[in-house]
Amino acid sequence: MMKLIAKRMGKRMKRNLLTITVVEDSFYFDILCVDVDDVINVEFRLNYMVEKNNNSASKQLELMAKTIRKDLLHKEYLKYPVLVSLNLGGVFVERMELPRLSRKEMRRAIALELAKLYGDYESKFVYSILLSQANKQLYNLRVALYNRENYRQILSFLQETRLKIEKITLAQDNFKNLILNKNLLGRPDIANLIINVGKRFTTILGIKDTSVIAHHIVHHGFKIFRPSFEDLLQEWDDDALPAPLKRELRKELAPIMKEVYRITGGLVREGEVETYLYVEDEIEDKLLKAMVLNYDMRINKLSVHPYLKELLEISVLEKGDQKQDFVFPARLE
Repeated sequence: MMKLIAKRMGKRMKRNLLTITVVEDSFYFDILCVDVDDVINVEFRLNYMVEKNNNSASKQLELMAKTIRKDLLHKEYLKYPVLVSLNLGGVFVERMELPRLSRKEMRRAIALELAKLYGDYESKFVYSILLSQANKQLYNLRVALYNRENYRQILSFLQETRLKIEKITLAQDNFKNLILNKNLLGRPDIANLIINVGKRFTTILGIKDTSVIAHHIVHHGFKIFRPSFEDLLQEWDDDALPAPLKRELRKELAPIMKEVYRITGGLVREGEVETYLYVEDEIEDKLLKAMVLNYDMRINKLSVHPYLKELLEISVLEKGDQKQDFVFPARLE
């Protein structure tokens, strides 16, 4: 059982933290069954994967939902509420500015703007809207959109599990809240890029102030690293980077670093950029040192509680920011 220091949350509570990651042709379902008091006790971890296949995806998801229900029943956690965190690469955000209007006129104006951009948008996307005042005359509008049919698959899966869904949020917002609430960034006012290397995929997150400014999932994690690379990294104990390790490092991290460079290039327009690395494994220190030497770039270690793993899953417990965080519907019209 893992115990993590937490903020005092009042009464004791048990929760299921369900992170759904959709990347390329795979669904990943990661569940943490937690008991939260003055500490977070991770009682169980459950991990599942379904390969997307146009002909059988719905059936596979239906079977997976029944398996998860059965496993939670066996662990005696089925009766507890579920916090769902969606780690979806296909979510994109539209930003626009609208004049101050009545609520009815505002709804109509938003619909007209989205229709200009996407035509029959309501049949194409599921969406979540955040509205904030820019000044006395204008509002800033942010709309997060995701493929409607893909979202329908996710909701059908959740309905099939018959779990008690408490809320559905985006993983990038939860992750951002955890990082900011725990003061893990030296300078949150500038653009910060966090590379979180997990077991099967890597999540890259850009944060500035209290906003998510970039989010990408790479279908490559440390469990996929080749044994030859891991062996060289574990044996390495020097200030110089040997040629064989350098070659293996470049091969192994190519999918991740390609996206890091692409996102960093965009963030340069924001001004100065700080880069952080977190690896959910004991290879973190050596991997960070090797990356700094090979890529000639400054990379900071994202220092967290020594027992804290699976940052994405735990982050859904963090208190949300109603002005910044998108909440997605638990049903479609």
